[in-house]
Amino acid sequence: MSIKKLTKRIWYGSETTVDSEGKTVAAAPPIATNDGSEDWDLNGLVRGELYLNDNKDDPTLFCLGSDNLPKRIGGGATSGGGGIVNVDVDVKEGKGIDVKKDLVGETVIFTVSHEDTSLAVSTSNFDDFFVQNIGVDDFGHVTSVESARLATYLDERYLRKDIDDTAHGNILFDKKIGSSIFIDDWEGKGWEITAPGAATFDSLRVRSDIYAGGKIGSPTFASGFAGWGVEVDIPTATAEMDNLFVRKTFTAYEIAYSQIYGLGGSQIVSDINKIASVKVMPDRYRCYMDDMDGLMLMNLRKGDGVRIQTRTGTTSIKYLFGRCIGVESDYFDIAIPLIEGTGQPEAGDFALRWGSNEDADRQGLIYLTTADSGAPFIDVYDGITGVSTEDKLKARLGNLKGIRTQRGDQLSGYGAYLNGIYVENSTFILQSGDTIEQTFVAMNGKFESLIDGIRNDISAEGGNILVNSSFSQNTNYWTAANNVHFINVGGEYLWLDGSFYVEKDQVADIYNDNGKNVLRIRNTYILQQNAIMNIPDHTEGEEKMYSFSLFYKVLRPGSCAFGIPGTELYHEEQLPESDSYQKLSKVGKWDGKGDFELRFTGEILIYGVGLFSDEIADAIVKLQTQILQTEEEIKLRATKDYVDAETDKIYTKYDTSLSLKADKAELTSFKEEYDEFQRVVRRDYATQSWTSNKIQTEVGSYVDGALVGYATTSWTSNQISSSVRGLASETYVNQTANGLNININSLGNRVDNVEGELDSVADITGAFYSFGANKMRLNRRIEMGTGSNTSFQCVSGISPDTSGAAFWAGSTYENQLNAKIKLNHDGSGWLAGGRILWNVNGSSYFTGMLQSSDNGNRFIIDPTSRSFKMINNSNSLVSEFKFDNISGYQSIPTLNMYLRDVNSGSTIYRYSVGISGFSVHDVNGKIISSLSTGLTLTKIPTIDPKSSGMVWRDGTTLKISLG
Repeated sequence: MSIKKLTKRIWYGSETTVDSEGKTVAAAPPIATNDGSEDWDLNGLVRGELYLNDNKDDPTLFCLGSDNLPKRIGGGATSGGGGIVNVDVDVKEGKGIDVKKDLVGETVIFTVSHEDTSLAVSTSNFDDFFVQNIGVDDFGHVTSVESARLATYLDERYLRKDIDDTAHGNILFDKKIGSSIFIDDWEGKGWEITAPGAATFDSLRVRSDIYAGGKIGSPTFASGFAGWGVEVDIPTATAEMDNLFVRKTFTAYEIAYSQIYGLGGSQIVSDINKIASVKVMPDRYRCYMDDMDGLMLMNLRKGDGVRIQTRTGTTSIKYLFGRCIGVESDYFDIAIPLIEGTGQPEAGDFALRWGSNEDADRQGLIYLTTADSGAPFIDVYDGITGVSTEDKLKARLGNLKGIRTQRGDQLSGYGAYLNGIYVENSTFILQSGDTIEQTFVAMNGKFESLIDGIRNDISAEGGNILVNSSFSQNTNYWTAANNVHFINVGGEYLWLDGSFYVEKDQVADIYNDNGKNVLRIRNTYILQQNAIMNIPDHTEGEEKMYSFSLFYKVLRPGSCAFGIPGTELYHEEQLPESDSYQKLSKVGKWDGKGDFELRFTGEILIYGVGLFSDEIADAIVKLQTQILQTEEEIKLRATKDYVDAETDKIYTKYDTSLSLKADKAELTSFKEEYDEFQRVVRRDYATQSWTSNKIQTEVGSYVDGALVGYATTSWTSNQISSSVRGLASETYVNQTANGLNININSLGNRVDNVEGELDSVADITGAFYSFGANKMRLNRRIEMGTGSNTSFQCVSGISPDTSGAAFWAGSTYENQLNAKIKLNHDGSGWLAGGRILWNVNGSSYFTGMLQSSDNGNRFIIDPTSRSFKMINNSNSLVSEFKFDNISGYQSIPTLNMYLRDVNSGSTIYRYSVGISGFSVHDVNGKIISSLSTGLTLTKIPTIDPKSSGMVWRDGTTLKISLG
């Protein structure tokens, strides 16, 4: 059996065979056959390998030809059987050529001459030598024969796999290099370097510098206060981690602190309690709660993780994390030792619930931020049982650049990162008869996608005057008249399956029809009040054109009455039973008064009710989106046409497109309104274009083909210019690094009797001292209110006048003494119309009722009765502390306490404490016993109660029972 040597490419043996002439010659090697085993190529010769047969009588090289047969290179024998071909190179005598062969030791010397014109001496291919090169002159004469030792030749050119070897030049790989056993992922093993430059190792030791052009961090990472992992962003020189320990000097040019609050804050949604005081015990910190004047209840629970993090001093952060092991109404306990952090809880600290290891419903939190790293985003965490939030992030909405997934994917851009998604009742599946058609075209260097759709239900379109008219969830904002009958059996109402059995003969409710929620009306009506509808402004008595439409299916025949009663916008009709939904529409004039009604005397199902301030309700909506891609441009386009369902005439058309080219991007949006002759009577447009050095925006309107006004804005690297042009005025704003210019031409005259109304450019520039990078100086009062210039009604504002309010609300500036809110320049002010008031010294006054909570056991300070009351969770008075009815110096306090029946809540006894003493009264106010200047006992046992120490009366003698 031949044994491989040297390398996988060169191997040797010395087997022989007998050829057709009976001579013993070198035998060819076996040919490897791919049998599916891992090392099948080691069983024989394969393409690209050489086999050296070192038989002493017939040294020969073999290779595998393209016909999968062994080929003989060199050797002294002729062609043998089995397809072996002799391709040996020999030097033979010819005409005019002399060849002399001499044996010197083990070396054969060829002497080749040509009539004394050329001479060459060379070593022949003896043993492991082979002919490397033959030199020939212009006449074809052999001038040299060069040979080389095969093993030495190959070792100098190829790396070997069976021994240690060294490469003397560059080695390049097209794919990858790595260990023979390699398993990817963080739990894998082995190493690998791929062609793109990515490498995976178990460990890396570097004796000198490491330079990185991107990020260095943990396998997974989420940014923000509630995130996990570590990341160093080299391009921005930013690092984020949980802890940083510095043994010697720490130098920072600026330190920015962020305090994260829970309930009452703006970033973390979780339970929180403020600590009033702390008692250190052997195995716990007992933290007494600061109820913040009755505003805060105990929010923590046993098993909660408690996180405390706050700034102490100017350069220190206190961080603690422990486990809540006990809770009472006024304190909670944190186990000793703490899980993380140094120090201990202190008064003033906020304790935040950070998950739970006992209650799965308390393991979540929501983190919202606009200022943390990678902001803005909203995070939803769940499953938190300890300190770390790794793998607990379930969703992030907003900026995703702060997330690196378990696969190592670094997210970017804005969107949503979700662990899962479930979509229900979406517009992907329509049950309203809408049709969707999509075609794709890809040919001649162009890709095009076109989606057409028809939407019959337009109740969800913008401009619908009715509120909640799709009835997809409930009948909120609608008033229904329902009538139900309880079933009486033997004088008792019929009770079945946990509820009374009733018959609904008049009902308006939500009904599920084949998976779609619709409105059901049975022999009754439902209406939406005028005050709820979004009705456009009308002048008194003005009528405008309106329209409404709806879809209905009749279950039991009856008479319908839909719309605004007493107007053209009202439809009455007898409707027969129907198997499918039909569309009903009505167009008419309306003055904007009256309620919208839906009445039916039978039983009907309704959805998609729409009321519009034009004739659009009778329309269908034709939708189309298009994607067009060529080698030069990508174009996205969406159109929406409101079309008459019968005539196919267009009411309104919307058209928006986005074009992307290498040197320019352009966004355009149009709205066109048509008359009955299909002429465009109004066209509103907005366009924006981007190039490498300019952004241009324009918004304008055409009416009956004439441009009535437009506004433009352009941005370059050194200038921002804006202009607004109309029929009667034009305004230009131009901003550069050198300044800001505002020009207003033909603005018009000052409105009569409107104080401070704008009159000229001087009024604008005079109102400002300057603009700055961080401030704007203004020396005018700012008033906010409602109405137009001629009917403006001020309701709030800001004023620089130090003699009056700095800020006021609920009045005009001149009437600021009656303002609901007033904040003065000196720090004084009031809220709630002066009921909450404070002066410049900080003294505060509160006028009005104070109540500790809306329900449950609570305290009330009642300014009407000038009393302090305690109300229990059954809304019964249990205690009151008040003044008696004596005025002047004799106005003295009285304390009443009530004992109530546990079943009815009625008063059993009233206990009173006042200046005259202590008394007990029955339900009618009669004194049962009292202790004042004398002792009154009206209900005392007259026989020995046999209870030690109890007083009883024996005739006219008081006695004490001995038990």
